[in-house]
Amino acid sequence: MKSLLDKIRISALSYIILILIFFIGCTTAKAPAPAPEPKLKPTVTSTTDKLKVHFIKTTRMCDAILIDLGETEILIDGGFPNSGVAEYIKDYVDGSLEVMVATHPHPDHIGGLVKVLETFDVNEIWVNGDDLKLSPELIASTPMPEMFSKFVKLDQVFTSTVNKEGASVYVARRGQTIDIGILSFSVLHPDILLPYSPSQGISPIFQTMNNNSIVLRLRYGNVTFLFTGDILKKTEANILEAGLEVRADILKVGHHGAMDSSSPQFLKSVTPKVAVYMASGKPSKYSMIKPHPETIAALKGVGAKVYGTDTHGTIMIATDGKTYTIDTEK
Repeated sequence: MKSLLDKIRISALSYIILILIFFIGCTTAKAPAPAPEPKLKPTVTSTTDKLKVHFIKTTRMCDAILIDLGETEILIDGGFPNSGVAEYIKDYVDGSLEVMVATHPHPDHIGGLVKVLETFDVNEIWVNGDDLKLSPELIASTPMPEMFSKFVKLDQVFTSTVNKEGASVYVARRGQTIDIGILSFSVLHPDILLPYSPSQGISPIFQTMNNNSIVLRLRYGNVTFLFTGDILKKTEANILEAGLEVRADILKVGHHGAMDSSSPQFLKSVTPKVAVYMASGKPSKYSMIKPHPETIAALKGVGAKVYGTDTHGTIMIATDGKTYTIDTEK
């Protein structure tokens, strides 16, 4: 019979072996995978690269804005066909055009984008999801049926060219961001597309399509930009009611500076230091005055320094995220 001392020795040895097995198992077990790093929203506080925003002067009243940061370029709208925008941006686009934004399918915004798509490789295209559908009866009832027929055809050509490009196509909606490198554009509008029908007539349809424009806000360091497409006062009020941040140092004035845009409430909320409107300065009998003197007065009333492509030509604003400079063609 084993002595009590021998039993104690065996028990102690067994205990030690169990402890060793436990620790060996702990040291050789596979460690759990670390939690993935959260994807941070692109931001910039300071940089040696200057962001350059070109408000491009064309021969007719239209929007065409190039945003250039190093080898990254974003184009917002392209003016009418034969606007010369594709030729202008050749000196600035390095390789492919990263992003194209068509704020809404009016000819003075998408016309020149067809030539851009034919000239450059475009990686991403952002649209508002609207299209210019006018019935033949409605077109026939307008003062210039041939012109409106061309507008509808142009929208069809633009859509077809987008489909052939092979780019990633996105429909912009409120709350999204367009992230390219360190640049991040907040989409403030549209939330949903406002509806319209042929029974409304040409003018209400075009107004509704203006109100469906994509609105983008860009912050680069401490300098902010607000690009408003052709939104009218109805959409301005909608954006304010949604409680969205609209304050901006540089404002691209809505609807070419017409008096149906730039409400006092909206301008007070934006409080721009610089306001840029894009217009030809040549109103026709079928178009309201753009820019309107009341709009210019309202912009100056909130302390903005006002620039326009009709009087200053192409306007280029450069910023390092701390300060900015403004250069004009004339």
